[in-house]
This record gives sequence, C-alpha cells and structure tokens, in this order.
Amino acid sequence: MRQTHQQWIKPLLEMSPSSSRDGEEQTYAKHALLRRVRWYVIGAQLAVMYPAWKTGYLVENELTIGIYLMIVAGLAYWNMSSKSIHVTGGIFLELTVDLLALTGLLILTSGCQNPFFSLLFVGAIMGPILLSRRLAVGYLVESALALALVCFFTEPKMVNAHGHEVATVLTVGVKILVIFIMGAMTLWLKDHWEQARIHAESLQRQRQRLNNFRAMGIVASQLSHELSTPLNTIKIMMDRLQRHSDGTHRQELRVAQAALQQCERSIQGLFATGVDAQSLLFKDTHLAPFIQSVCDKWHLDFPDVNLSVAVDEGTHDVITRIPVTPLAQAVLDLLDNAKEAADQEPADIRVSMKVESERLHIMITDRGRGLDTSIRDRLGEPFVSTKASGTGLGVYNASSLLEALGGSLGFQPGQGGGTQVSLVLPL
Repeated sequence: MRQTHQQWIKPLLEMSPSSSRDGEEQTYAKHALLRRVRWYVIGAQLAVMYPAWKTGYLVENELTIGIYLMIVAGLAYWNMSSKSIHVTGGIFLELTVDLLALTGLLILTSGCQNPFFSLLFVGAIMGPILLSRRLAVGYLVESALALALVCFFTEPKMVNAHGHEVATVLTVGVKILVIFIMGAMTLWLKDHWEQARIHAESLQRQRQRLNNFRAMGIVASQLSHELSTPLNTIKIMMDRLQRHSDGTHRQELRVAQAALQQCERSIQGLFATGVDAQSLLFKDTHLAPFIQSVCDKWHLDFPDVNLSVAVDEGTHDVITRIPVTPLAQAVLDLLDNAKEAADQEPADIRVSMKVESERLHIMITDRGRGLDTSIRDRLGEPFVSTKASGTGLGVYNASSLLEALGGSLGFQPGQGGGTQVSLVLPL
C-alpha cells in the first residue's frame, strides 16, 4: 500500500484515549479540590470573625481570639505548604486535619449554634465521595465524634409538640444519625455513578471497535483495489509460463500458484466477516445443547480431532437470549484456532461449560504450543494473530460479540500445556 494511504488509514485504527484517569492523576485532582475548598473555608472564617465577635458568637477575650487566629493561620499554612500526600490514606489524613480544625473553631464560636456548624454535614458528603468505602466509614465515625464534642454542651434546649423538653442526648443522637444516613446515601450514589462510568467506558470501547470495523473496511477495499490488478497479471503470466514450460520448473510453478491462491483467499477472507440482519436476532436458547450441537457440527468436518465436551450438572437447564449465528461462528472460529495450534496429530481439544456467579463459562482448551506472553495481551485486536497467514478477525469478532453481550473473552495457559480460551456470558 502506498505511503499516502497509510497516513489517513493509521489514525482510523488508533484507539481513542481512555476517558478515565489513572490513580495518580485522580489523587492529584482530589488534593487540588481539597485545597480550593479549604481556601474558601479559611476566607469565610476570617470574614465572619468580626461579626462573630460583635454578635457574641466569639467570646471577647485575648486567649479565645488568639486561639481562633492560630487555628485559621495553621490551616492556611497547611494549605500552602502541603503537597499531595502519596501514601495510603493521604486524602483521609487531610480530611481529618480539616475536621479537627473545624471542630476547634466551632467550639470557640458557640458550637452547634454557629451557622457554620452545617459544614460537619457537608463533610459527611464530601468524605465518602473522596475516600474508599472503608476509609469513608472511618471518616463518618470521626465526624460523629466531632459533632458530639461540639454539640453536647452547646445544644439549645428543644421542646416537643406537647411542650416537654427533649433530652440533649436525643437531639445530638439524631444529628449523628443524620450524618451516617447522609454518608450512606453518598456511598450508594457513588457506587451507582461508578457503575454508570464503567458502562459508559464499555460503550466507548464498543464504539471504538465499530470504528475499527469501518477502518478495516476501508483498508480491505483499498487492498482489493490495489492488489487485484497485479495479482491477475501474475496469474495470467504464470498460466502462460506453465503452458510453455518444458517441465523443468513445473514444481516451482505449482508452489507459486499455491501461494497466489493463498493470497486470494486471504483477501476474500477480509470480506467474509459480515452476517445478515436475520442472524443477529436474539433467541431464547438452551446454551448447553446449543454449544454441544455446534461442537458436533464442527467435529463432522474434522473427525480425526479428539474432541470432548464436558457440561456441569447445573448448566443443562440454562436458558438465555443470544444471537445464535454470531455466537456459533465465534465458537467455530475458536475451535479452528485450537486445531491449528496443535503440535501433533491428532489434535486434542476439550470443551467444558460451567455456571459461576450468574455467568456461563465456556472453556476451549488445546494441547498445543501455547501463547507467547508478548502476544497474549494483544489477542482480540484486528490483524493480530499467531498464524503467519491469519488476520486475527475471528478472535476480534468473538471478543467484540462477547463484550457487546456484557461478557468477555480471555486467554490463559492450559493445565498441562496449551491454551485455554474462556468465553464468559452473563445469565
């Protein structure tokens, strides 16, 4: 292919950047967010210091004002000097420092009667957002202790509808319960958001695979256009040479013709991956008998292969909706790969099925040469194959199909050698 074509085909095949950031970037973003929020809180505390003094929230004596200013100044110094703490629980440590500072400021300024008391509830939301589940629970416990310390002696007297005074322990306990409820709701929403993010990334990968299919169509079309003429010319010239040959190079010409036919089959194979719309219809299918029938059909074409199929007891009655034709084609392609990977004849292939964690696992194991670790991680990409004449589209189609169905395709070394391919389908 000419260089000019490579310049615009290559970008089509390149993967788009992932929408998710790695762990280090996420940690840095969390620290940056904390520093910005901390500056707002510091500015607000300095801004309300004089009104708090005038309205009586801040006791008018030098010691109290000095401690107040020391806490605000220490928090500002911490914000200016602290870098991202790249240790386990770094965010937790920063939130704990902020909580201690806020607790001290509230104790100095009328406790839970201070309007800024609601920042404790804001922390009950912010902590679970920034922390892992285990650390978030620990931070909520800290927030509850801080609230109890701030409010136990400053909680205003409350009366119920009958005019009876409500015990301070009860009102403080309710506020602590609110902190845990808000934290639990935040963790629940965070989990659902994370699931939505993972689903969005999965859709993005599927979209990229569709773009790759489009790119492969462009590549295949261009290859067909550019290679058809020289291949036809070579074929005509070889036929002419064979007719006029005196027999001295007959064997070489036969080998050359076989290589030419292989080139033609490879090009035709690029266009043989499509299926009609009817084959994509989903049908309720008994998976175990279906996979058994696919293996039996394949075995009729290769009767010399030692093929065994094992089905766990709990798999016989499994029914799910699948596109039967593409799934059958994926299993047939993987069986072909297992046969071609065999080091000796007859090939030995084992197919097994089992159900684990509401997922069906179909394992196809061969006794071949196994996979090199350098290529194992790239299997499933177009044009990546262990075969010299392979295009890798069979594995690519199988991987795309399973991912679209919410499953996965995996490769790992088989017990006793060879390779085990795992098709995982959700039930």
